Amino acid sequence: MTNKKRRPLSRDQWIRQTLKLLGDGADPRMRVEDLAKALRVTKGSFYWHFKDRTEFRRAVLECWIEDGTDVIIGKAREIDEPFERIRWLYFEVMDHRMARF
Repeated sequence: MTNKKRRPLSRDQWIRQTLKLLGDGADPRMRVEDLAKALRVTKGSFYWHFKDRTEFRRAVLECWIEDGTDVIIGKAREIDEPFERIRWLYFEVMDHRMARF
């Protein structure tokens, strides 16, 4: 077996991979140690990018808001006709809901 050296996660990778874990049902109260183990990196990588769990949680929430609301609202605003905008929003939301199953 080869011992490949893994690259440390970037700040964005920590956030996005955590969102994926949460979406897959991970406990949101997960400790840093548990999260690092799940991501197969060291706890030191976490503290290189984040001062503490509070800063990390804030960054995760900001990313979730950006991806989950701001981007979708921005795209919806590009549709001028109200009925088509509502229709697009409905299918956008339902696609995300169905992807969870």
